[in-house]
Amino acid sequence: MTPTGALLTLGGLFVLYEGFRFMSVKQMNLSLATVDASQQGLTTNVQLGIKVDNPTQWQNTIDGIEGDIYANGNYLGHASVLGPVEIPAFRTSNIPLGLSISDLSLASILLAIIAGTAKNAVVNVKGKVRADGLPFSIPIDLTYQII
Repeated sequence: MTPTGALLTLGGLFVLYEGFRFMSVKQMNLSLATVDASQQGLTTNVQLGIKVDNPTQWQNTIDGIEGDIYANGNYLGHASVLGPVEIPAFRTSNIPLGLSISDLSLASILLAIIAGTAKNAVVNVKGKVRADGLPFSIPIDLTYQII
């Protein structure tokens, strides 16, 4: 094999490997599993539980999740979590996403949702996830609904 042929073969293997990584990341399922809040003085601390299901035979790494948080259509703020968080093959992991809210009217909307006094309530995360060192992020739109 010529040096050029060897380079082309290595290049092809690299492209194949990147394709497998991309497909493995795309197969992960993300959902908004829990919403919780607590108050400290005038600040409401929000904890969202992002459930990540990895149905593939390869371990994936979440490098970061970020997004805008909404409660019943009201913008609460932007939250992010940096990785790395390892998601083992054929396993589910939970990643906490936190946000602090100092606006009392927005906090009261979220606290009513969590307390169950707001019926047909919805909490959304609209953002992106970065995984496995890939040079791009994957958009997410997660919903937690209380009926």
